Amino acid sequence: MFSTIFKHELKYWFNKPVFYIYISIFLLISFFLSATSAGIWDGVSGTTGSSRIVNSPIGVTGIFNAFTILIFFLFPSIIGVSIYRDFKSEMHSILFSYPFTKANYLFAKFFSGIVVVSAIVLVVALGMVIGFRFPGTNADIVGDFNIMTYLTTYLVYILPNVLFFGAVVFAIVTFSRSVAAGFITVIILMFVQGAISSILSEPEQATLLAILDPYGSSASSYYTKYWTVSEQNEMQIPIGELVIYNRLLWLVISSLVFGLVYKYFKFTQNAITLSFRKIKSERVTKSNFSGVTRITLPKVSHDYSFIQNLKVMWQLSNIDFKYIFKSLPFICILIVGLLMLFGTLFISSEIFGTDTLPVTWQMLGGGNIFSLFVINVCTFLYAGMLVQRARTAKISHLVDSTPIPNWTLLFSKLIAILKMQLVLLAVIMVSGMLFQAYQGYYNFEIGHYIKELFGLKFLNYAIWAFLAIFVQTLFKNQYLGLLVLLIVAMGIPFLDLIGIELAIFKYNEGPGFSYSDMNGYGSALSRYLWYKIYWILGGTSLLLVSVLFWVRGLPNSFSERMDIAVARFKTPQKIGLTVVLVTFLTLGLTIYQETKSEDENSASKQAELNAVKWEKSYKKYEDYKQPRIVAVNADVAIYPKKRTYKASAVFTMINKSDKAIDSIFLNHNSLENTFEFNKPNNLVLEDTVFNFDIYKFDKKILPGDSLQLTVHVKSKENTMFQRKSLCIRKRNIFK
Repeated sequence: MFSTIFKHELKYWFNKPVFYIYISIFLLISFFLSATSAGIWDGVSGTTGSSRIVNSPIGVTGIFNAFTILIFFLFPSIIGVSIYRDFKSEMHSILFSYPFTKANYLFAKFFSGIVVVSAIVLVVALGMVIGFRFPGTNADIVGDFNIMTYLTTYLVYILPNVLFFGAVVFAIVTFSRSVAAGFITVIILMFVQGAISSILSEPEQATLLAILDPYGSSASSYYTKYWTVSEQNEMQIPIGELVIYNRLLWLVISSLVFGLVYKYFKFTQNAITLSFRKIKSERVTKSNFSGVTRITLPKVSHDYSFIQNLKVMWQLSNIDFKYIFKSLPFICILIVGLLMLFGTLFISSEIFGTDTLPVTWQMLGGGNIFSLFVINVCTFLYAGMLVQRARTAKISHLVDSTPIPNWTLLFSKLIAILKMQLVLLAVIMVSGMLFQAYQGYYNFEIGHYIKELFGLKFLNYAIWAFLAIFVQTLFKNQYLGLLVLLIVAMGIPFLDLIGIELAIFKYNEGPGFSYSDMNGYGSALSRYLWYKIYWILGGTSLLLVSVLFWVRGLPNSFSERMDIAVARFKTPQKIGLTVVLVTFLTLGLTIYQETKSEDENSASKQAELNAVKWEKSYKKYEDYKQPRIVAVNADVAIYPKKRTYKASAVFTMINKSDKAIDSIFLNHNSLENTFEFNKPNNLVLEDTVFNFDIYKFDKKILPGDSLQLTVHVKSKENTMFQRKSLCIRKRNIFK
């Protein structure tokens, strides 16, 4: 029976479109990363010049370890679903009546999932091999193909990790009958791994970390961290005793976990649930013995007005918010996040080992890691869970039959997520104040907390919520939607590698902000807000499209959903979407005109070309003697309201060399400026690209002679989207 169940599971996955979607996604990502590391975008971005071989054993292992993080998020939807599917379809009671043993059932389910995950890992390796050797890559940094590198990486590092994480996820989903619990388990395990690395970060603890690291990367790093570049390019990663101990330890733990599953699993068991509410049992006594009782039904008035729909939307959002707040996954993520937050706060109050006052801006900076992981992960996860909540509870047909507009249902989910984000931001605020009080610091600056958390950072997370609702509405599989969101969030910073550098082309990107006690948020705050308004408009357009694609009824295919969306796209929807899109594109075009570069190439590529041209043009003057500056008399006029300045300076220079100097080289900035020497000269070269000028004097400057240079300079005017002046205003203080 083992082979029957095993083959059936493989057949199920190989016939599922989602399996090939997973394969396609990982094939493209692995190809992109490997080809990028091999310099395929050298014509767009800067040349990938390095003495390191990108497909060396240590390089291949590093890329595989990076993919491991994403692959782990597939475990609940593959390994967990292999056993969860029987309970979801309510076929387990019939299936368990078949004549197979517990061992046949559990081993077939588990190892079929391992095979499917291994197939995806194989596709990752295939994408890497193709990417490294794809036409257009830099052959100088790509070595020969060595299959032993890939086999060793898979057998020593990837497979034990897959077995450990797979066994834990399989156990959690088996007993909880919840795929969401499997996702939370993966997140918690990653946090635990990060905590182990942080706690055992001291050099004298390297051996213990090498043994306890679940990934095994610390064990390999123990042997390779002092390798030269030549050794990294040529040598295989040694399978030393620490690597063996580490892999054996986690394989034993994996076996123990699966052994516990085998021991306690029963075909007749119910799902294990945790509840923090005490259920009060009461005896029910029948009281209507008198026969038929007349009941007067209340009068019902139907109200389908816009105001009533708003009230329903708010009430539904409260229900969804309570569902989030009381759910075990949210509580687990919150607890782990709090531990991580307090650990970060203890570290953030030290600067190079010196204790500093826990001022508010430091507490807010310490909460960035909590915000990045906890808030974003909860947003992506619960967007899918709320969108699919009715279908998961098997009441979607009942909800779809209610006279509630689609926008009411969709925006109720969005508001619930926004409420969750506000609660998590409040956690950062309360935690920061508690830590300050613990350290004996009571200048809490509550206004600063509120302004930054609930004003500035909340905008950032709300924009991610817009995208999360849109993606989870398009995808029927919430876990595939979660994977797509994670890939988008992690992949956006890599767009610079292919020449996409402007923030208006990268979702929710833009100028950041920073706070200091001297100048507050400075002029960066207005630019930050303009970019957030731009992306709020973009996110709003996604929400309007989401309303059109909101699932109502039983659409069988995406093409059918497209037809339904077109039918829903009537005059009010057309007007609303047109207004938002026109505003979004107009603002985007304005920002683009203000921030675009005049160069045809990307900034990194242009910088490389300029460096090459500079060296070819002016390296010949490298050893040319120049006078030394011995005194400066400067006069600066600052214009506070415009945050600009005008400056003039007189530089006194002396020829301290033993040779006469006939020419002086000036390498200056691109500001509006003038230069005037107190000795007769001629401007023989004026390079406006590199801002390099050469002045030749009528009489040579002899050793010991002095001269003066008078400089006048004027700063550029600041714009709405770019800071071009160095002036920073804070009350009467200027920098």
